[in-house]
Amino acid sequence: MRSGGAGHLRGLVLYNLLMATGLAVGLPLILPAVMLIEKRRKTFWQRLGVMPGDLRRRLDARTGRHRRPLWVHALSVGEILSSRPLAEALRDRFADIPIVFSAATLTGFEIARRQL
Repeated sequence: MRSGGAGHLRGLVLYNLLMATGLAVGLPLILPAVMLIEKRRKTFWQRLGVMPGDLRRRLDARTGRHRRPLWVHALSVGEILSSRPLAEALRDRFADIPIVFSAATLTGFEIARRQL
């Protein structure tokens, strides 16, 4: 029995069209909120995976551009606190590779900055 087929393809096309429409309609509504709310503005670029310039320069100076860091990402404060042993074990196991820790919330980011 074949799974998917034409129905699956139509569903995928419809999904992509709805996502593009939602982005086009939603972005003008969401972007001002992101820029006006301080806790969203401070973490906007990190949420998109863009590392702050000062951190990128420190990593490049320490490891050279050819070394890619290990990246640990946590969403909630609970995940940040529970991922601390993972980050420490990675640091002990891979001492020559930088570890980058990111968080989805400003509170989580501040806790990670203090503890890690």
